[in-house]
Amino acid sequence: MNKSVWALLMPPVVMGGIYFGIFTATEAAPVGCLYALLVSALVYRNLRPPVPWRLA
Repeated sequence: MNKSVWALLMPPVVMGGIYFGIFTATEAAPVGCLYALLVSALVYRNLRPPVPWRLA
């Protein structure tokens, strides 16, 4: 499966959840954020914890 498919699945996940009554429109924002964080960390593997000496 192409990695771009994971990013393209976010709108159907959010809108499908609203449409099917799984969550409200207000609850859809955290679901979208959590989905984006998980895809970024697990699929793209570009989300790293901050290193204190690199922040300065």
